[in-house]
Amino acid sequence: MARRFDFLKDKAEEAPAPAKDSPRGSSAEGKSEQYGRRADPKYAQINANIPADLRRELRIRLVSEEREQQEVIEALIRGYLEGRFKV
Repeated sequence: MARRFDFLKDKAEEAPAPAKDSPRGSSAEGKSEQYGRRADPKYAQINANIPADLRRELRIRLVSEEREQQEVIEALIRGYLEGRFKV
């Protein structure tokens, strides 16, 4: 007797296998190779959620000053840890 969702099983068997190589290239583990500070073991990544308008203002200022976001964040964190900024 046919079951209600047997057609899904048939479609899965017909589906083509995913490509082995991604368009960006891949390493032995299937991940792209890292570069720059991301590959440097002395650096670690952090994430933060901030208001979109604040991010937009920051990016505009960074472009006008020809600076990178990580420079500003690193300076702010160092200042906080040294007691120059209070939260």
